[in-house]
Amino acid sequence: MSRKCKPLISFLLLIANICFAQELELKPEPSYAPTRIINVLLVDDTPLNCTVAGLSIEKYNKRRGCSPEIHIKFLDDGSKITLENLLGINLVLCDITMPQSGPDALKRILKEAKKEKFSPPPFVAITNESEYHNIGEKNPRKHAAALAYAKAQDFIGGRSKVSILFPVDNILTYCDEKLGSDWLTTHVGQYKPVIAAKKEMDLDATESSITADGHETLRIEINWWRSLLYGCTCGTKRISTATN
Repeated sequence: MSRKCKPLISFLLLIANICFAQELELKPEPSYAPTRIINVLLVDDTPLNCTVAGLSIEKYNKRRGCSPEIHIKFLDDGSKITLENLLGINLVLCDITMPQSGPDALKRILKEAKKEKFSPPPFVAITNESEYHNIGEKNPRKHAAALAYAKAQDFIGGRSKVSILFPVDNILTYCDEKLGSDWLTTHVGQYKPVIAAKKEMDLDATESSITADGHETLRIEINWWRSLLYGCTCGTKRISTATN
């Protein structure tokens, strides 16, 4: 290498090192903050209630930062609650007095969910009817009575409203208490997974028999095509499905 090229190569290496260092400085630090989305569906036919609840949840998100963050959707009629719009929902805040009342809508959904093998999310009643108010009720007797009433209507809890003064925090805490700390994943609206059948059954549990020449009974695998193939290779005249 000539002496004239060495200064040029050194200069180029210096420039490359500077660019690499700047790239490292400009590259953002990876965020390890835990993130979790809580999908909430508010079913209420009063626009003002939806607006106030939305503002309350917006305040909650700002106060909590990025973990957990609430995403909210709205419906204005109980008849619009379907299994499809419950997919991925963690919590339903449901008004009681609507064109199709909350209890009627919930009973319909539970019936459909059972038929379609769907796991619905928990429902919390949002109503002025005190019979449901087992969230924040300090009187033990009234709390027990409201708990029993709400449960009979298939709700896990209830309160009068969601607002800045009565935030959603206590509802989430109530869900933790009643459904467990992992309720966000175990109680999300979803179709129940179908357990796949075994491709092959244990031969000791179920056996077939081939009546071959000489009345010899042979053990075979349960798959019919394997049984047929085995029988053909052994000169079998007929195949019997009888078990030993």
